[in-house]
Amino acid sequence: MPLASADLSNLTVLVVDDDLDSLDFIRRILGDEGATVITASSAAEALAIIDRQRPDVFISDIGMPETDGYELMRKVRSLQPRLGAR
Repeated sequence: MPLASADLSNLTVLVVDDDLDSLDFIRRILGDEGATVITASSAAEALAIIDRQRPDVFISDIGMPETDGYELMRKVRSLQPRLGAR
């Protein structure tokens, strides 16, 4: 039985992962479902992206060096609502 596909054409998704192969894999899967996908290979890069544009959703690896995914989530939640704190 084939899996159902999702229409993600109205979503902008930020994907954060320090493993470039994983980052590319997730980008392709979400892109195939119509999402606009932005990628970042570090928490610092993700925060810079969020400063410029606000994704609808972000997906993050939790085991990254320097700033892990949990700390990234705390930083995003502490932002002004206009920068994506919701």
